[in-house]
Amino acid sequence: MNNVVNGKIKKSVDNFVKELQNKINDLSNMREQNKKLTSDYEHICEIINRYIIVGSPLGLRKGDIIFEDVLKFNPRDLKEILELIGCNDKNIIESYDEKRTEYLNTRNSLKKEELAKYFTSILAMIDHYIEEYNVRYVNQVNFETSKAEKYKRYIDMFTSKEFSYSFGENELKELKLLMSECSLDSYTKAQILEYVNIKAIDFALKGNKTVDDYDFKSHVYYLVANYLKDEKYVNIVRKEMPPIDYETLVFIKEEGKKIASKYGLDPSKTINTLVALAINSLYKKYEYCIENSDNEEISIETNPLREAIKMLEGFFVNAEQETINMATSLVVEYEKDLNEHGDEAEMFLDKTMEEILELGYSKEKAIVLKTLPLIKGIKESIDILADLRYEEEIKERTTYLVELMNMYYETKMLAEQRVNNMMNK
Repeated sequence: MNNVVNGKIKKSVDNFVKELQNKINDLSNMREQNKKLTSDYEHICEIINRYIIVGSPLGLRKGDIIFEDVLKFNPRDLKEILELIGCNDKNIIESYDEKRTEYLNTRNSLKKEELAKYFTSILAMIDHYIEEYNVRYVNQVNFETSKAEKYKRYIDMFTSKEFSYSFGENELKELKLLMSECSLDSYTKAQILEYVNIKAIDFALKGNKTVDDYDFKSHVYYLVANYLKDEKYVNIVRKEMPPIDYETLVFIKEEGKKIASKYGLDPSKTINTLVALAINSLYKKYEYCIENSDNEEISIETNPLREAIKMLEGFFVNAEQETINMATSLVVEYEKDLNEHGDEAEMFLDKTMEEILELGYSKEKAIVLKTLPLIKGIKESIDILADLRYEEEIKERTTYLVELMNMYYETKMLAEQRVNNMMNK
């Protein structure tokens, strides 16, 4: 996570704004369509009210028309009604007069019952149209206005020079739903959330903030919450983390990698957990300073802490990209071993460390050979990634690469432990 709005983030934000504007345009087009629908509905009500006993000035509702009313229609009026509700079946329209005459004159109960189905179907079509109109369109104007206002609010928010908005849990939930509504891809969503994060921390750290300032507290919580959910990582990293001061901050990524290597953990997740714990630690100091300092001393005590938190935010890593970078470095580091033993790599996976050492290799070389099948798989995945173009394929392959890297670190750690145990016997 970086604290600079780069070109990629700006492009994603611009794309979001464009999609929101398209939504507003769609609502405008929908209003025009609804005007036509309302006009059709009002005209249908006008025609039907000529034939029914009780007509409502507020418009018809389902059930206002009864079976006997359908028998009263002038064929021309019925034709117009059916066409307006979307029924273009000529057989229904053209046979109305004939079937009505037959229904009224026949004494055959079976025939009458059969003909009644025809008029009942017409009544059902009209009732369905009336019910659908009332359910779908009566509150449409309020719905459209509410939607348009929300879209406009977010357009103003993301085009404003001074981003002065804060996002709590509910606001973030609304933003995520809105991004899904705009059919944004996962990458664009992530870039927009990063933009919000960058702008929100800038906003939160400006001016005089107090410990009760919800903007700052909620933002710090948002920064660290997701990274502190895994108790295994939190417990290990908390035990191993160095004292957090201004001298150690710049080395926090390296410290995270050391901890990951020592315990066979995912390096990216370990780094992010360490950064989150560091931010949490600094925020507690910030909170303590505000509660225990005089007003004149607050800014002197808290400004460096704010800046340190802001700097730490830039140390969060994109797990997928960091994995690719580390995987590439790993392949480069062991390129010679891959060239020498790549064809026989799978053989070492099934051998124990004792068996590999018995072949005459040093313990360092034996550990490399034990992990070589995984390094080979990592190299193949990197090569495949370079040729992929579609986001879903890239995501799937990257996920597999993350799994391979985790298996590599775990296998390496176990191999080192096994060798050390053998040497200590």
